[in-house]
Amino acid sequence: MPLGRAVCLTLTAAERHRLKKMAYGHKTEHRARQRAIVVLLAARGQGNARTAAETRLHADTVRTWRGRFADGGLP
Repeated sequence: MPLGRAVCLTLTAAERHRLKKMAYGHKTEHRARQRAIVVLLAARGQGNARTAAETRLHADTVRTWRGRFADGGLP
């Protein structure tokens, strides 16, 4: 069964700033930091497989987090 293409993400300046604070903040919990990094890499146009390899996450996890952000944005 072929997989669809990765969801394209575009970030506003405010979203990018908040995600960078989450990704590089020392007080951010680990999984929130990972999700922020995944979204930032996706916004650069990086594919799911490459992001998964770089972050050492499963490709399904990357695809899920990327899709959730595309659907709902930041909480």
